[in-house]
Amino acid sequence: MAGGVEAIQPVWKSAGDPPVQVSPMKADGLKVPLATPDTTWTAVGANVGAGFDVRIGRSASLSVEARYFYCPVKPFAWSWTPGVYSGIAGAIASWSFTADAASAAGRMTTV
Repeated sequence: MAGGVEAIQPVWKSAGDPPVQVSPMKADGLKVPLATPDTTWTAVGANVGAGFDVRIGRSASLSVEARYFYCPVKPFAWSWTPGVYSGIAGAIASWSFTADAASAAGRMTTV
């Protein structure tokens, strides 16, 4: 599995003191591997339905139906994998996706 992360890298002009940021910035998306815990998706659930037809004429009837589904909720969790990744569009050759960035991405995306 992989998730998408945005990466914006400023471009600096090295001459001068202090260095000056020049436009445009490099922007790209990173495809970052996601680790998922082992889990089973097997569970027992229920499906109950009922219905009836109401005749409203010699050649027409109205059908009324109801259905109820029950299944237990199973959380789906993942964690971002820190590392050095290249951008999808090729604008950024190697971006260091640190453990702090992975932790921040996890706080913004994990349910």
